[in-house]
Amino acid sequence: MSTEQRKYVRFSCKGDMFAALRDDFKKVGKINDISIKGIAFSYLSEINQVDSDDHNTKVDIFNIENEFYLSNVPCKIIYDVTDTAPDEGMFVKVFKCGLHFEDLSKMQLDLLNFLIKKYTGKKRSTQKMPGILDNPFELNKSRRILHEIQKYEKD
Repeated sequence: MSTEQRKYVRFSCKGDMFAALRDDFKKVGKINDISIKGIAFSYLSEINQVDSDDHNTKVDIFNIENEFYLSNVPCKIIYDVTDTAPDEGMFVKVFKCGLHFEDLSKMQLDLLNFLIKKYTGKKRSTQKMPGILDNPFELNKSRRILHEIQKYEKD
């Protein structure tokens, strides 16, 4: 898909940003690019069977270096395809998966905008991203809420 066909600009991540599908966490991989409406990531798997398109799930997005964590982001799998040519000697294959975010909460949208603003490479865009957090007080509030949710999930 060429850049001209995309409605929202895709950004490359600074450092290593990861995605983990919540379906038993069988698919965890490095994010290739991200936009306000979705991500593309690559992962390794021994499994030959890929998910069908239009499969609804949730994804966690995280970066260990910067301690960023965004959990339970509702999304739909747009594609999940092998990225490597079949090789009989290989037991593990590289897959590419594209996700479209759906029905984000205000907090998830704010944290996603923060991630894009803080942890992605610069790309030119004529569109303004909606809801970018410029107010540090709101950001701290979102972080506290996220921390409480994560603490609640552990208990």
